[in-house]
Amino acid sequence: MSTSGKIVALEPNDTLDPKPPRDQFTWLIWLLAIYVVGLVIVAFFAFAANSYFGVNVTQVLSANGFDPPEKVLNLQLYAVGHHYFGDFLLDYQWGGAGNPWTNPALAPDNYPSVTNLVFKFFALFPYRVALWTFLTLSVPALLSPFLLVVRRYRPALAVLLVCLLGLLTYPVLVNLDRGNVETIMVPLYAGVAFAMAYHRWAWAAACIALAAMLKGYPVLLLLLLVPYRQWRLCAVALVGSAGASLAAFALFPGSWTRTFDAFHTAVSVFGSAAHPTQFITGNYSLTGCLMNIAQLFGRLGGNDALWLAGHPVVPGIVYLAAVTPVVLARHILPLWVRLLAALSAPQLVVPVSFGYTTVYALVIAGVFAAGAAADAPASLRSKRYALAFEDHAPEPLRIVGPTALIWAGLIAVVLTLLPAPWSANGGMSSLATIYEPLSLVAFVGVANVCLVRSLRLRRADKLLATGG
Repeated sequence: MSTSGKIVALEPNDTLDPKPPRDQFTWLIWLLAIYVVGLVIVAFFAFAANSYFGVNVTQVLSANGFDPPEKVLNLQLYAVGHHYFGDFLLDYQWGGAGNPWTNPALAPDNYPSVTNLVFKFFALFPYRVALWTFLTLSVPALLSPFLLVVRRYRPALAVLLVCLLGLLTYPVLVNLDRGNVETIMVPLYAGVAFAMAYHRWAWAAACIALAAMLKGYPVLLLLLLVPYRQWRLCAVALVGSAGASLAAFALFPGSWTRTFDAFHTAVSVFGSAAHPTQFITGNYSLTGCLMNIAQLFGRLGGNDALWLAGHPVVPGIVYLAAVTPVVLARHILPLWVRLLAALSAPQLVVPVSFGYTTVYALVIAGVFAAGAAADAPASLRSKRYALAFEDHAPEPLRIVGPTALIWAGLIAVVLTLLPAPWSANGGMSSLATIYEPLSLVAFVGVANVCLVRSLRLRRADKLLATGG
């Protein structure tokens, strides 16, 4: 086992993996190679589907099946060509309303109070000014995980990495296409990742708290702080984010109780359904994955699918139970493994999560690329990095671990980043909602296997050392 400070993590040359280790830059090249092959397959499929079968691939990728959004006042004023940036349009309307939760003329608002306060700022401006401002700010926010990449590599390679692993990805495409607030989450997720590497616990807790105030479910990321015994920061982040969100409801007109009840109802409706079909279209959660598998095999009307529709939180709870030991294994599993497991939890745990929740994959790709700079040829590294940015973090964000675990992580990241124009199911790919969650489940499964094997080896070593 290798040691870095007080952290003991699985390395590629441990007894779990007898093969010679690959350096970090080699793993980055493999990530790029697999992703480029995926893009080529997507391009050929898109050409064949459009040219030979008349499938409007851009319609599939742009999720126009969800436009225009329901119950939008003066809808004709908001079209951009034939497209509506549906999520931003709803946020803009909610932000412009006095109390969006109790206004019957608007679609049910399932966003927390703090998110609506953010969009009250955008609602101060004319719609198109607000839209283009939001989209313009969204691009650097989505690419924020690559900030260290730009500083560590020569310009040509940095541009290649940012374009391939950043701009030409499904999370960027779907978030810009929808105008979703998830773009704001990316710098917060990146902040968590790099704060964890440098053991800046207060920064990590602050980023998690802010993300939780915007979307709620990122509160699950507090699991990352538990193995470091940061109990006070966990409590402050949890209580602070919940308290701020609850208090902010008082800033809206009307009764606080009535406002909160309306918000709770909207969230409950969003995460529940009377029939399995309501969990299918574009649903990247584990529940959505299972429902799409049931549809694929003609089992939507079966008792198992009907039971799952009545208990949609069960798959998420099971996944969270599998993720928890991985996230807590700080002395065994490297940081990138625990980050990917933790960041994937919000997507897979909630009953309904659409493609825009996959933005965390940009953070992991940025982590991979930044960590690989230490092993890159000197001709590819920037002089600034070579002189001033040597990584002395307590837990460097490096691609280490058993080979099988690294491959499982790379494949999961690639399948999450890859655009998926495979079907026209409501404008989003039903096939991607199967293989992308399953790749994450496989990754967490491999991580648990590695964890169990490591614990067994440690127990055997301890018995040998004590003569037992």
